[in-house]
Amino acid sequence: MARLRTLSMHTLLMMVALTSNAAWAVVNMDLKVGTQTLDNPWTYEQTTRARYEFSVGGTPYDNDHLEMAFAFGGCSVATIEDVVTTYDSIGMLQDTYEDRYRMYDIRLSLRAYLLPLEERDCIHPYVGAGIGYYWLVNDWTFTHYQTDDRDYSEYWEETNGHTNISRGLFPFVMAGIDVPLSDQAALLFEYQHDFQKTDEGLDYGGGIFTVGFRMTW
Repeated sequence: MARLRTLSMHTLLMMVALTSNAAWAVVNMDLKVGTQTLDNPWTYEQTTRARYEFSVGGTPYDNDHLEMAFAFGGCSVATIEDVVTTYDSIGMLQDTYEDRYRMYDIRLSLRAYLLPLEERDCIHPYVGAGIGYYWLVNDWTFTHYQTDDRDYSEYWEETNGHTNISRGLFPFVMAGIDVPLSDQAALLFEYQHDFQKTDEGLDYGGGIFTVGFRMTW
């Protein structure tokens, strides 16, 4: 399984490298924010979290209706903090545990525009699809603190660590509109839907709604 994931990641990176060598007529840079729906690892119920995404894309010289884009995005999934404090005849004991889950992904997509992108004075609706690679990262911190009232001393111990809980390839589809503000700037409204982002009975796929800003060169 680990070897398959490594090969899949290498395939995705190779696709990105190939796109970087293409000759582009137009280069676009997008910055988007919005919401992402996915399962909470603590409650096993769906939650909607804030998401950010940055992408760079281009339109080939021989086709003004297609755009290939590479994107990076992420969101904070869940955070839990538990503090246990006890007292005895010697002093105080306190244990603090913090657990945070975050989702990151990279995406390679192909968008098809209904109208030629060179016509910058009209709204451009589009549909698209692509493939991505995601990580669900778990960061945790455990801190032990105690006091000794007999000699008024203090002692604490902290342990940090992180674990990649889940990662893998996933397909997605998208639809959106590009609303020009000028020849080089536009507003974006986009919906994406991720598939097959599952691990141990949890679903990290679902819908992503974003709005953003685009610069064109």
